Amino acid sequence: TLAAGIPDLAALSPIAGRHLPGFTSLAVGARVTDRDGGFSRGVTLRDIAITAPQGDLAGTSAWRYGGRPEFDADISSKRLDVDAVRAVLAAQPRSPTPISAPLPAPSPAPSVAPSSGVPPDQPNVPAHLIPDTELPFAALNRADGDVRLSVGELRVAGLAFTEFVGHAVLRDGKLALDPVGGQGDGGRLDIAANVDASVAEPPVRLFLRGDRLAVKPWLAAFGWPDDAAADADLSVDLRGQGRTLRTLAAGLDGHVALAVADGEIDNKMLSTVLGGFLRAARLPGDLGEGQTTIRCLAVRLDAAHGLVAATTMVLDTTRLMLQGTGEVNLADERIALRLRPLLRIGGPGLVVPIRIGGTLREPKLAHDSGGALRALMAGERRAPDACAPALASAMRP
Repeated sequence: TLAAGIPDLAALSPIAGRHLPGFTSLAVGARVTDRDGGFSRGVTLRDIAITAPQGDLAGTSAWRYGGRPEFDADISSKRLDVDAVRAVLAAQPRSPTPISAPLPAPSPAPSVAPSSGVPPDQPNVPAHLIPDTELPFAALNRADGDVRLSVGELRVAGLAFTEFVGHAVLRDGKLALDPVGGQGDGGRLDIAANVDASVAEPPVRLFLRGDRLAVKPWLAAFGWPDDAAADADLSVDLRGQGRTLRTLAAGLDGHVALAVADGEIDNKMLSTVLGGFLRAARLPGDLGEGQTTIRCLAVRLDAAHGLVAATTMVLDTTRLMLQGTGEVNLADERIALRLRPLLRIGGPGLVVPIRIGGTLREPKLAHDSGGALRALMAGERRAPDACAPALASAMRP
């Protein structure tokens, strides 16, 4: 039986021979037994009970050594603040170990060859934005495991969830995450993923569904200005095959869809995201102070063998309306998009279409001189509700 009450874990750093994180008021308990006749073959922890100001954990876990390692765990928590745990782990030690070793002697200055008048070679800049580095799929073939997690109140990346559950199974190089998710800020989020690393070109699938998710905490989690009041529906179903991100992207199938209706957003964020497009259309890129009412935001991207088509792209606000079409080829990263922004500043508004070309690494925005002025506004008068069909199209199965 293991039981420990630790007022300050960092105070045990001299015993451990290294700086320990500064968890305080830490209580740990468990019953420890061997597996298969000896601790060298495995260990099982039962009646795990860990409490700290950052949360609590309870349950069982087991490790089996020898041959192919195996790990199983069934963990529950009433409350777990992952952000607070990460803050403690990231904190600098309060009493850094003094440097007793002498500083190394300075290196001799490198010799400089006489100048030949030829400028030095420019550093190699990757031609593609999507990296071709191999993903760590090989690690999935080194062990097996089955982990179940349930948390009553979970906080991670500034997001709050209730009744969060997760289940991960790894067998013979095949990883399945299903289900993962819970009730988030204002809505529900569900995630599932599969990877089969037992074959030469691993198939990968990612599924994500978010219903009525509050936008504000998600913007804050990604470092965006978070002065927004809106709910979003999100649908992601992507499939690919390969050992690198570039290979996966080049053959990507599936869709990404986002729908927002009836909300408000800070003008600064709109200016940050869309200012470059508006300036390319020779329209004011700064939308000023205050907030803008969002009638709808509907986006759907459909991918087929790496060719991503913007089948739905509509943003309708009191200050701006933006529609777009086109495609992005993830195999060669070429962009071919056409946007039609309309800035509503008195009168019917003015439309100056722009084209986005180039590549993902070097996109090029250009004024589309062949676009018809006021075309979008004329279309809006004929069909005043652009949102209803756009939202339905974005979130179709």
